[in-house]
Amino acid sequence: MTRVEEDENDDEESSAPGTALVPGAAYDAEGGNDTADDLAWLSLEVQKAQRQINRGASEMAEGIVGLSVALLEIRRRRLYRFDQDGACARSFETFVSRRFNISERLARQYTDAIASLGEAQYHTLLRDIGIQRTFALALLHQADPALLEAFQMLPADEREAITATQIETLAAQVTADDDAEVAGRLAQLEQELGRNQGLLQQSRQRLRDIEAMHQRMVQSLIDERDEARQDADRQQKEIKRLRDMLRQPPPTATPPPAAPAPRAVEQAVPPAERQSVIVVMPFDVAALVVDVRALSEKLERLTQISAADVPPEQRRDLASSLQILERLVKTLLHS
Repeated sequence: MTRVEEDENDDEESSAPGTALVPGAAYDAEGGNDTADDLAWLSLEVQKAQRQINRGASEMAEGIVGLSVALLEIRRRRLYRFDQDGACARSFETFVSRRFNISERLARQYTDAIASLGEAQYHTLLRDIGIQRTFALALLHQADPALLEAFQMLPADEREAITATQIETLAAQVTADDDAEVAGRLAQLEQELGRNQGLLQQSRQRLRDIEAMHQRMVQSLIDERDEARQDADRQQKEIKRLRDMLRQPPPTATPPPAAPAPRAVEQAVPPAERQSVIVVMPFDVAALVVDVRALSEKLERLTQISAADVPPEQRRDLASSLQILERLVKTLLHS
């Protein structure tokens, strides 16, 4: 078969329906539907693209785009696993190096450029400025897409004057600046994180102190409440005792024992000369004074109780008892 016939067959294969590759087309990430036929088909695409590159500069851009798309699909879908050579199936770089004699660096340039620029822009740059500057612009696009747009807006003669080395240097500088900016920002974030952690520790300690103070206040209030209840219980007992004492009837005076009859005198005393005899009952005044003082102490404690703390029915009973006590005291004072 002649070279022309081979080229025509290649053109017919490239125009056959269903053989075109679309960058970024959907694929099974797990590789469950991939087979060795997929690898064989894409391998044929790589070989066909290589022949297109060799035919001349007019088809170079199309061939490089096809080559890059095929290599990108093989790397994305890990189709190199189906290669019959066990050594080639280990990694993408080993596969393309042994199967297609493409170096690892060049394969990475092909795949990174098509992934970064897309098929249409990749093809245009290859056609207009060549492969080396296209690879350099792909790096620049990865570093800063805005710079690639600015490059494309330059006049044609100015774009032609910029070399691939200059573009690569600019991309490296932008990447280094970005790395330095990221590192500075990371250091700043670490400092802020350290300060925030310190503030967090202080806040936690403050919360613990507040919680401890709250517990002490609650316990103090509980103790005061218990003491108030005990005092109220004692006061209620004293009030009940006072009521019981006021409701008791006054003790009845026991008549003194009859005095022995005087002995008869020899001479009767005339009735006119008889005198009246006042009999005084013995009474323990000291004991009465003690009882009065004890009662006065109880009444003094009663004055410390608020009227609102005494239930209405008990308040009426207490008032009645105090009135009786008041009358008794007046009687004793005026007797």
